[in-house]
Amino acid sequence: MHTIRLIIAMPSRLLATALADYIEERSIAVRVTGIACESKEIFTHLERMPSRVLLLDPYLPGLAPQIVCSRLKTEFPNLKIILMKNTNSNGRFNEAEKCRPAAIIGCDATPNELLELIQQTGAFFSHSRCKKPTPEDLQAPAAPAETETQAEKPEEPEEPLTPREKDIVNLIVRGHTAREIGFVLDISYNTARTHIRNLLTKLKLSSKVQLIAWHSSL
Repeated sequence: MHTIRLIIAMPSRLLATALADYIEERSIAVRVTGIACESKEIFTHLERMPSRVLLLDPYLPGLAPQIVCSRLKTEFPNLKIILMKNTNSNGRFNEAEKCRPAAIIGCDATPNELLELIQQTGAFFSHSRCKKPTPEDLQAPAAPAETETQAEKPEEPEEPLTPREKDIVNLIVRGHTAREIGFVLDISYNTARTHIRNLLTKLKLSSKVQLIAWHSSL
């Protein structure tokens, strides 16, 4: 079975992370290799690790969607774009649609419908050998211009985070999945998941979405 590498590109990092968790829990064929909350992050992920499918919200901040799609078609011709359509789609969606995406799906689609379309779009793909991320990937990203509605700032952990735990926090905040964290840190996927579970327990959190909100409140 070929692995379908997927990048999720949408403005809300919390929603993108929740979708990535859903996909990785329910499919062994799809691997989320990155989350992009602005257009330039798409190219950063693709340069680091070639992917087969891009789930793209045309309202992503940054370059105009037609420019993004045209550049993707030129630089990454094997990339299949799934365009998300809002019920009130305007010029941004129409611009992106001109580049003939592989598929279009409504923003009101269920996570399972998204997963099925991703699997269909990325089927029968032999992926390229991936490039190992650089140490810069371990650095925490700059605070976003827009913030999600957040819960009250949680209490500080009883014990300070170790350097490894800080690395994991920064990777999660940057949109890396458990599989990619394992790849970056040279540990197995199961070990990465164990580290994440222990980290969440230490911070008294229940999900990576809460971890991102916690990090934003620091």
